Amino acid sequence: MPYSCYFLHMAIAILSCVSARLPSPSSMDTNLVSTLKDVQKAYDVLHRVDDQEEQLHLYVADDDQEQIRQFLSQCIKTCNGLKRQVYGNTILNMHMQEYLDLTVKNYQAIDKSQVGQKEYKKESDSYNTRRSNLSKFLVTTYALDHFVHLSEEAYWKTIDKKNYVRSKRYSDYLKLKGSNIRQALNLLDSICGISTEFQEKTIYQLEAADQYEKHSKTFSDGSNIAIKKYQAILGEKQYCLYLYEAWLKWRAVSQQHTGLSKSSDIPNDRYDEARDQVANVILAHIRQNEKDEMAINQFFVIVTHDIIFRFGDYPYGNQNTVEYHEIFDK
Repeated sequence: MPYSCYFLHMAIAILSCVSARLPSPSSMDTNLVSTLKDVQKAYDVLHRVDDQEEQLHLYVADDDQEQIRQFLSQCIKTCNGLKRQVYGNTILNMHMQEYLDLTVKNYQAIDKSQVGQKEYKKESDSYNTRRSNLSKFLVTTYALDHFVHLSEEAYWKTIDKKNYVRSKRYSDYLKLKGSNIRQALNLLDSICGISTEFQEKTIYQLEAADQYEKHSKTFSDGSNIAIKKYQAILGEKQYCLYLYEAWLKWRAVSQQHTGLSKSSDIPNDRYDEARDQVANVILAHIRQNEKDEMAINQFFVIVTHDIIFRFGDYPYGNQNTVEYHEIFDK
């Protein structure tokens, strides 16, 4: 064998041994990051099951047995896939496995029996008890005050957008928007266009998107413009204090113009995919800034936020309407 080939093979062998000994990125995570990843995965499971149950209610109401069976089969397959997830906390791992086992049994009972029969009621009661116990475990074990010790005053002082506005023309925008919203938004777009700092730029984009949505009757395409501006913030995949706000508003406006009824299409899977991407951006920031309590707070808020429910206290449609008006009726 020529010397050059010999040394090449030796180098590859040495590199292979070294890379085999190097820890994976997940094994290098600190306790904090590992814990936050556990929280993210656990709530992702709860959100998926919640969405399954909401959809199942619609199929049961339609009394389409074949459609119900097909949907249950898909739900069971998804839950069995989720059982392969591993958590850093062994107790959480046990809770999640038991919860998913009972979820599958509950779906199987629905498939085999009529709602209200004794067999189904037994499985349903066991499932509901396990879900309640899991929720209590998550709330107590991963209570926000275990990780964040900000006072309410400090939080509101830090989150105040006035702290990060640098443009001297922004005050002109604020004056103008009360009398001529079109000119005001043109000015704001100009301000945003020359801003180079992501957090400041995000503040301008959020303000513009909010105004396009609030004045959607003035702008024929106002809601679509708003949605695109919220999406543009999320698409940058950079950290700032207002990622949760951008995601929540994007979801609320998107759903409000997708459907208001309980039977409307509610693409929680798409909303949650975006949620997960934002959470990962925040988590990457926390990896480098573990003492940033505002980032940790934002991470918890976004990963634990509920899906859009079809059924709830609001009786006239899906529950997004409530959240939408809480956001924009200010």
